[in-house]
Amino acid sequence: MANAETIRIASPADASLADIVEECAPGTVIELGLGRWPGDLFITKPLRLVGLRGAAETVLVGSGRGPVVEVEGERIAVSLAGLTLTGGGGRSGAGVSLGGYVELSLVDCVIADNRATASGGGLIAAWGRIRAERCVFAGNAAHAGGALVLTEAAVAELVGCRFEGNAATVGAACAVSGRADARFVRCRFTANTCATRSDGPWGGTAIFAAGTERHRSSVALDHCDLPDEERAVWLAEPWPGQVERVE
Repeated sequence: MANAETIRIASPADASLADIVEECAPGTVIELGLGRWPGDLFITKPLRLVGLRGAAETVLVGSGRGPVVEVEGERIAVSLAGLTLTGGGGRSGAGVSLGGYVELSLVDCVIADNRATASGGGLIAAWGRIRAERCVFAGNAAHAGGALVLTEAAVAELVGCRFEGNAATVGAACAVSGRADARFVRCRFTANTCATRSDGPWGGTAIFAAGTERHRSSVALDHCDLPDEERAVWLAEPWPGQVERVE
C-alpha cells in the first residue's frame, strides 16, 4: 500500500465512514481522528483503517445487530490499527467477522464488550490469516470462543496480546477447531470465565481445542501467562486438538 491514496477524516460529523469504505479505491488508507464512529462496516477490498489518536480515543461502535467490522473477500489484505471495536452483536464474530480468504492485520487495537449468541464474541475466522500485535480482547462473550474463534483452516499469530474478562461456555478466550492453527506469543490471559460442571473442570478458561475425525487443530502457547489452574486449557472429546506450551 506504499502508493495508496490516503483519506483523513477529522471527526465522525465530517463524513460517513461507511460510505467512504464502500466507495474508496482498493488499497486506500483511511485515517480517523478522535471520536465514536458508527461501526457495522462492510469491507470487500484491500484497505487500511487507522486511528490517529490511538484506540483509547478512536472508537468504532456497533449497533449490536451484527459485527462492528465484517470483511468478505478472496486474497485481500485488510489492516486495522489504533482502534477500539465495541458494541457488536449478532450470531458470530460480533467484533470482527472474516469471510473468505482474508489476510487481517490488527495492531494496537482493543476489541471489547462485543456479544455473539453463538461463536466468536470478539472475532471469528474460518479461513485466511490473522496477525495481531499488542491488542486487547476484553469483556467479549459468546457460547464458544468468548474473544476469538478459529475454525476450518484459519491461521492466526497473536503477539503480545491480552485476553481479559472474556466469557464463554467453552473457550472463554479462544476456541480452535477443524484444521485451524493458532500461535500465541507472550500473550496474557486474565479473569476469563467458562462453564462449570459439578463433576469437575470443563470448558477452558483460556483455550478450547477441538479436531475432527481426520484433522487436529493446533495451538502453540509460547511464553504466555496463563492462569495456573487445570481449567485453563480444555481438549474436546472424542477428537481433541493439539496444544503445546513453550516456557
